[in-house]
Amino acid sequence: MNPGARPDAGRLMLHVYPGPAPRFALDAARWLARRRPTAAGVPASVVELRSTDGRPIPLQGDGDLLGERTEWRFEIRPAATRLIGDWR
Repeated sequence: MNPGARPDAGRLMLHVYPGPAPRFALDAARWLARRRPTAAGVPASVVELRSTDGRPIPLQGDGDLLGERTEWRFEIRPAATRLIGDWR
């Protein structure tokens, strides 16, 4: 959930939301109301997440579940993908 995010910004904005799902739903409602989420944003070019209790961490992208793992790593690589669109 990152309104105003730009694919050409060259950085990630990470928000980690606490579970369970009903708590996450409250933050989703905050975004819809154009209010800041309770989870602070962390700007980065590389992000590594590890579960501290062995439970898998679910990951969503554009509202779709991408998977669940105990470890995730993300890195922005400039010019790795060419996007065509209108981001006015």
